[in-house]
Formats: sequence, structure tokens, C-alpha cells
Amino acid sequence: MSDERCFICKGPADEKSPTGHWFCQECREKNANREPGARLAEFLDQVRLWLERYVVFPNDAGAVAVSLWVAFSHVTDIFDVAPYLLVTAPEIESGKTRVWEVAEPLIHKPLSSASMTPAVLFRTIEANHPTLFLDEADNFWTGSSRDDNAELVALLNAGHRRGVKAYRMGGNAKTTLEEFDVFGPKMVAGKFPDIGKIPEGLRSRSIHIRMKRKLPGEKVERWTRQARAATNGEVEALQSELSATLDNADLAGIHITPLSTLSDREFDIWEPLLVIAEAAGAHWPADAHEAAIILCSPDPSESEPHQLTALRDVRDVWTEDEPFMYTASILERLHELEDRPWSDYYGTKLTGHRLAKFLGAYGVEPRPEPGPDRRNGYYHQDLQEPWERYATPPDAPPDPGGLFGPTENPY
Repeated sequence: MSDERCFICKGPADEKSPTGHWFCQECREKNANREPGARLAEFLDQVRLWLERYVVFPNDAGAVAVSLWVAFSHVTDIFDVAPYLLVTAPEIESGKTRVWEVAEPLIHKPLSSASMTPAVLFRTIEANHPTLFLDEADNFWTGSSRDDNAELVALLNAGHRRGVKAYRMGGNAKTTLEEFDVFGPKMVAGKFPDIGKIPEGLRSRSIHIRMKRKLPGEKVERWTRQARAATNGEVEALQSELSATLDNADLAGIHITPLSTLSDREFDIWEPLLVIAEAAGAHWPADAHEAAIILCSPDPSESEPHQLTALRDVRDVWTEDEPFMYTASILERLHELEDRPWSDYYGTKLTGHRLAKFLGAYGVEPRPEPGPDRRNGYYHQDLQEPWERYATPPDAPPDPGGLFGPTENPY
């Protein structure tokens, strides 16, 4: 007899499930006689009701995504991609941390990284493969070139896809290269009025929930220590039942046709949640598809990354039919644009060096003009492809399955 305890009844367990949970024979047989799909839909409904009891989501898509992500945390071992949940807001007191606090009792192996050193964090994730929560991420990523979070960036970049390792220097003198398996779901929360300051690698691996401060008429119950204690048994039972039902669902046998409105990277992120929704049936597949489309669409209330804005604006100020323009001429016209940051970019005018970094992200570099002056500038032919791929005019006909469709992430 194993020393493990049954995930549902907490009695002695004798068998481990495919997703890593232990069950006794009685609970295992009881669950085997249930209809997994109907039960899963019921439990997902309960998860969503629990979340919305204490959290004001910006829209239904946010509640759907978090509910499915909670379920995903219990079956991570089945999938090769672990979508991150990125929860941001332009101001404090918008419910970012509350999403984790309310979801935590339902999540598989929740772990908050508060007060953890990188060394402890790397080793803990490799040993236990928890669901990690990283709060106040805006304190780590300010958008400044002085940010020094290479180890955290490496962890997040590697933890998204199974088999990819993260590396850090360890040992007494930090001269030993250490390898870590940090795969698993992660929730990152932070105050980011400017989404351009969010690391590109994080954004491209995440389902982005953009929280907003609740209106006076939007009422939810207060999340207090007393509320947590009063509902502890109810939530523990829901978590056990949800996990047990997911164990009996044939998730590995479900195939999802890629959505034409999502890019390849976006579909990779959403596929595990779409699989869970498909297994549940009822209204969940349609809700999940709609949520994916909504949350992958650009939010008009937020600014786009500065490098993309620069690419668009260079196109707009380019002299028609001119094969070459000097960097100085482009900068002069950019500085004259109203409602753009280029005349006062973090306290100074946009420089040629910064413009080169922006355009360099799209493979375009300044080159000297033919002739004796050899002054640097840009060639129209070098910019043509990036403009077509990333900076199509708003009235251009969309290409739902193409590289620059309306929901495409430029990264």
C-alpha cells in the first residue's frame, strides 16, 4: 500500500493517475462511471462562478480564459506548450493580484515567487513543477536599458515549451553552468500603462488579460481571510472533482483545427485551453473560441510597441517614389508629427541610434548613400517588405490566415 493520500477523499491511495494525482480504488471506480464531458462542463461552470464571485473581469473572455487556465494547471503533463497568463492594468487597485488570490485554491501546486532568490526559484520549479505566480512584474521590467533580469527572462523563455532548458551560473563562485527544467504554467501580474515595456518574449507566450478598475455599479463579494476560511471546504472539493474529471477526459485524443483568425504562435498558446473546452462540450467550445479571438485582438485603449509605431510612421513620412532618404531627413519629419512621441522621447528627441534599433527589429539597417558623401540613410527597397508584413494600412483588406492578419502579434 502506498503512503500517498487519495486526491478526493484523502484516504489511503493505491494508484497514480496519468496527470500525477493519487486515488483510492473506491474514488477511482466512482469517477470511471461518470460522463467526463458533462461533469467537466459543470465543474468549469463552477470555477467561473467562483472567480466572478470576487473578481470583476473586463469582459466575459477574461473569465473564460482564466477558468480554462485553472483547469489546464491540472493537466500540464499532457501538453507540450504551457500558456502563461499575463494580467496587467494601467493603474493599481484594478484586481490584478486578486485574480491569483481567488484562483489559487483551485490551481494545481500554486507557488508565489515572493521573496525567492533566483537560485531557489529555479530549483523549486525543477523539483516540483508548480504553477508559478510572479506579482508586481512592473518592478522588474521598467523598459529601461538598465534592467538586469536575465535569469528571470531565461526562466520565462524556457518554461513555455516542454524540453527547452533554462541556464544560469551557479556554484560557489558562480562559474558552473547549471541546467534546469522549468516547464509549466505561470501567471505574471503587473501595472503596465505602456505595453511596450512588457518583454516581447513574455507577451508572445501569454494570454493577456487587461484588467480595469471596477465601476461604482460593479459589485463583487470582498475577498477576506474570513471569506477564504468559510469557503475552504467548498473550494477544495471543487478542485478535487475538477482534477479527477480531467483525469478521465481523453484530452490526448482531441484534435483542434487551427483558427484562421489566430497566428501560429497565438494558436499554440490557446490550443491546450481549446482542447479542454472541447472535452467539456456544451457552451465551452464556442466560449473558448470567442475568448481566444477577443483576447488576441489589439486593444485600442493601449499603445502599440514603439518599434511598430516607428515603422508605420517612417512609411507615412517617406517621400513618394524616393528610393533613398537620409536618416536626418526622416528624423526631422518624425519630430514634426503631432500626437507622436518622437519630439519628446523620454526627455529628448528621437535619435538616429534609437531609430536604427527600432527598424533593426525588422531586419532593416541604415546604409550609406551611393556617392562621395556616404551619409547614412534608408533604402525604400529595404523597408518595403516590413511595411507589407507589419504596417499595412488600416483600410487594407485583411488576410485572416496570413502573416499580417488583424489579430497577428508582430512578435
